[in-house]
Amino acid sequence: DTWKDGCTDRLSGEFAFALWDPRGQALLCARDGLGIRLLYVAESPAAIVVTNVLPAALSHPAVADDLDAVALAAFLAHGGAPGETRTCYRAVKVLPPGHTLRYDARDPSRTRMRRHWYFPVPDGVRRTAGQIMEEYRSVLAGAVRDRIDVRGTSIFLSGGLDSTTMAAAATEVAAAGTLRAITTRYRRYVEDLELPYTRAAAEHLRLPLTVLDADRHDPWDVDPA
Repeated sequence: DTWKDGCTDRLSGEFAFALWDPRGQALLCARDGLGIRLLYVAESPAAIVVTNVLPAALSHPAVADDLDAVALAAFLAHGGAPGETRTCYRAVKVLPPGHTLRYDARDPSRTRMRRHWYFPVPDGVRRTAGQIMEEYRSVLAGAVRDRIDVRGTSIFLSGGLDSTTMAAAATEVAAAGTLRAITTRYRRYVEDLELPYTRAAAEHLRLPLTVLDADRHDPWDVDPA
């Protein structure tokens, strides 16, 4: 309500959403700059469908499922359609990363799409290795802080670099006693080589660790035949 279509200029992180404004009779759709979350838009004379699941768009009776042969060939050859908006179906498009779409139900001719995010341009300032590390840690800590629940947070911890880095950042910004680490293993099926490293990381970060034997449950008890 406050920032209208400009609200996406103030967002960060991963997102894809569709907001309906009943007073303005407008649909606002947006996708994050890196395109981590998908958002499909299917339009026909009878309907507009916005979804993050492609089959959901095709299930609407007003949306045709005619294939786009060029886009399909490109997908099979290269793993992606030509252009940012095409899919394998003519009637279904992808909202490009970092874009905001405003669909005006009262006057569809006023529908507009704009880019709200650009990849940051280097500022040209030379930094020392220490300054680079300090800035990186600051940005990482901010991203982790945004995702922590003050009531308590569970961290999926493996023995690898990614989750250990996230856990280390979390211990720096979370209140004492609000973090717990969880890891899963399938001891009946796979030799777990990571668990010693997971335990070592949890011990170093002073995180209580819960190890879940995921293959102890009924779905894994099947007839080998």
